[in-house]
Amino acid sequence: MSRELTLYLAIRQTTRHPHLSARCTPKPPKLAAGEILMALNLTIPPALFRKPQLVASIRIPDSSTQQPEITVEMQGQIAEAIREQLGIKVEVAVENAP
Repeated sequence: MSRELTLYLAIRQTTRHPHLSARCTPKPPKLAAGEILMALNLTIPPALFRKPQLVASIRIPDSSTQQPEITVEMQGQIAEAIREQLGIKVEVAVENAP
């Protein structure tokens, strides 16, 4: 039976260096000035804990700084592609930040 978990990343760009920093919380945090919030919904099969091999890379292009328009069909295609490639169930949802 797969396990589900929702985490929240508060992400900000550091002022002294052109790097990003993030803090992860189990509940939606209050955001500081300059922070953005990303909700991560994870569904993880128990087998992954016996043989960890999951690596995720997320790249958000500059052109996506406006509210993206992701249709229901696209959400299903994204989840299906991840399931086929990694063998894990992912639910993709687009929500406005609180």
